[in-house]
Amino acid sequence: MKKSQLALCFVLVLSLCLSVFPSFTASAEESFMSISLRIEGINGNLYYDTVEIPYNGSLNLKDAILYVDSKDESLAVTGADTDYITDINGESAASFGGWDGWLFSINGVNASSAMSGCLLNENDKVVFYYGDPYGVGMQFPSVEVKNGKLIFTSEDTVYDENFNPSVKINPVVSATVSLNGKDFTTDQNGEISLDSVDFKDGANALQISKFADNGCPAVLRFAPDFTVELKSDSSETTEAPDSSKAPDESSEAQTETPETGDRGIVLFALLALISILALSLLNRKNEA
Repeated sequence: MKKSQLALCFVLVLSLCLSVFPSFTASAEESFMSISLRIEGINGNLYYDTVEIPYNGSLNLKDAILYVDSKDESLAVTGADTDYITDINGESAASFGGWDGWLFSINGVNASSAMSGCLLNENDKVVFYYGDPYGVGMQFPSVEVKNGKLIFTSEDTVYDENFNPSVKINPVVSATVSLNGKDFTTDQNGEISLDSVDFKDGANALQISKFADNGCPAVLRFAPDFTVELKSDSSETTEAPDSSKAPDESSEAQTETPETGDRGIVLFALLALISILALSLLNRKNEA
């Protein structure tokens, strides 16, 4: 076979490779991840929505919040690009002169690393909240319905004299609870008693709030659409969904990410290798 024929054969094989390659690199194109994003400010909810965020390979929380901030005019986030949020919608860290500021949790687990170190998964629940857990304290309420009462408790991390942490379940005392728009105050046991006129059978809108003496939030509010199931003719104990907790998953846990174009690259290399081998065999046959 003449050299010109060999060159033409190589071009044809290479063209075949290039025509096949794009179909496999398509998987490397941008994917979208759906997460729930809630932002609880000092006096109320600032943002609550399910958002679709584009990503390639993996998505961390820093990139996610930067994307939402760039696309939603209702949000103004300062500091996300430096991995430390100092202000959201004009509510700035250290507004109360202490260690108060913006914190976050993923699936109910408080962060143990910076936003850039927290990789997200599909349907993760992200909550940013303003508080001072190391100063005035911060509780994360859950609610239980029992014997005509709503009982509010919080799993609080406490430290002994050697700074060893442990978790203790404490009542949420002196909190304001709004049930269908009517306000109550929890007692020393974290309870409020219900009368049938205060609720309806089925789902009832429920909210909770509490502030430290300096005005800093002392509990994490429930989501704006949070409800509790109540029945006037039942004294059974039921556990209502937790406001801030979710399955106990690490904020850095990962599931398999969508395939990228790596497989296409491998295929391209294999096809190129096959073309070279084919040309080599044809050349040897021609010389023989």
